[in-house]
Amino acid sequence: MFLGKKKVREYTAAILIVGNEILSGRTQDLNISFLARELSKLGISLLEVRVVPDKIRTIVRCINEFRKKHKYVFTTGGLGPTHDDVTTSSVARLFKVPLYRDQEAVAMIKTYYHETNKTLDESAFKMADIPTGATLILNDVSGAPGFKLKNVFVLAGIPKVMQAMFNYAKIYLKASDKFVSKSVQVEVGESVISLLFGKLQRKYADLDLGSYPVSHRGKWCTHLVIRGRLSNRVTQANKELGKRLLKEKIEFAEVEEA
Repeated sequence: MFLGKKKVREYTAAILIVGNEILSGRTQDLNISFLARELSKLGISLLEVRVVPDKIRTIVRCINEFRKKHKYVFTTGGLGPTHDDVTTSSVARLFKVPLYRDQEAVAMIKTYYHETNKTLDESAFKMADIPTGATLILNDVSGAPGFKLKNVFVLAGIPKVMQAMFNYAKIYLKASDKFVSKSVQVEVGESVISLLFGKLQRKYADLDLGSYPVSHRGKWCTHLVIRGRLSNRVTQANKELGKRLLKEKIEFAEVEEA
């Protein structure tokens, strides 16, 4: 992307959530919000999220679609030892490579089961079967690793384990130019501010402008966020927003970004 004379680095990502338990409602996904926040810190735009069942053909089709459109693809779920954990097999089929039993992964699994006094049986070693050519993604929570193959990162579904894997996977990610944001809170609802804010968005098409209703001291207000990669553009748009709010006699207050 070019803005003026500055070339902006912008990488995008997609997430594929794998698991019948998510689709049935038995398990609530907690991974999307974590990955979205962490990718945003790196300046990587999360543009797509999809939830699919434990079906190899579906997983292959979706990953293949995502990897052609985005710099990075992340999958969560389907890495366990049971018959319906098929994400690894799906990735191997997609890239047309065989699985092999990685001895480093085997050692990690043995160590974990020994240290936690869990019974180790042959099914656990399914988690050490890795597509040929993949790089292991370690974690310090459980023994079994995830892996990356080209631009596809295959992570666990259990949130604590997934987060540990992602913290290791970050070393393989190239950061985009970081996001900068400014926020104000107005003492009116979204419908009142929508026309004014919409005009500002059209003028600053290179920025992301969002409005979010919030309850403050028993009254509905609106949180307005201006977000982009060039700080001077964000500052410029924020100043213009302030002038327009003053002109319309709409009370507002700056909100410190977390």
